[in-house]
Amino acid sequence: MRRDVPSSTGNPILPPQHSLLRSAWLAIALGLAIEGVVLASIALAGGALAAKPATADLVQKVSWSLIVCVALAVARTAASASGPLMGIAGLLAAPAGFAIARGLHKGATQAMGLATVAVSAPSPVLIASVKGVQYAVLGLAIGWVARKSWGGVGVHAAVGFAIGVLFGLPLVVLAVQAAPQMAVPAIAARVANELIFPAGCALVLYASDTLGKRLG
Repeated sequence: MRRDVPSSTGNPILPPQHSLLRSAWLAIALGLAIEGVVLASIALAGGALAAKPATADLVQKVSWSLIVCVALAVARTAASASGPLMGIAGLLAAPAGFAIARGLHKGATQAMGLATVAVSAPSPVLIASVKGVQYAVLGLAIGWVARKSWGGVGVHAAVGFAIGVLFGLPLVVLAVQAAPQMAVPAIAARVANELIFPAGCALVLYASDTLGKRLG
C-alpha cells in the first residue's frame, strides 16, 4: 500500500514532524557542542572555568540554538527549502531567540545564586537587529544552495562560516569597543561562538534532511 506523505520535507517517506523533531534534537546537540567549543577557547586563552557560569551559558546556548535552527527548519519544511520564507524566518527568529536566550541566562544565573556584574556591552536592540539580518541572510543562502546539485555538506558549512565571519566579527568588535577591558579569554569565547554557530546551524538543516532520507 502506498502512503501519502507530504513531499515538502524533501523526504518521500517521513512526514514533516519527524524532520522537525530531528532538527530540534540536532539543534540541542549543536548548543551543547558550541558551549564545549567556547569553554575550550576560554581554557586555551588562559581563562578559568567554573561550573555554575558554564551551566548558565549552556542554558543560553541551547535555547538560542533550538529557537533559531528549528525556526529555519520549519520554514524549510513548510516551503520545500524556499529561500525567501527561510529568510523571513531567520529575520524574526533571531531577535526573538536572542531575547529569550538572554532572559533564560539571566534567570539561570539568579537561580544558581551567582552575582551579576554590570558589564559594558553594545545595545541589546542593536545586537538583536544585526542577528536578525544575519540569520535572514543565512536562511536565504541555505534555501538557495539546498536546491543545487552541488549544495552538499561542505557548501552548507562554508556558507554558514562565511556569514559568521561577515556578521560575527563586527559583533565582536562592537563588544570589545563597548568594553575595552574585556579579557582575552572572553574575546576568544565570543569569536568562537560567532564564527562557528552559523556554520553549525547550516549543518543542522542539512543533516536533518539528509538523515531523514537515509533513515527513510
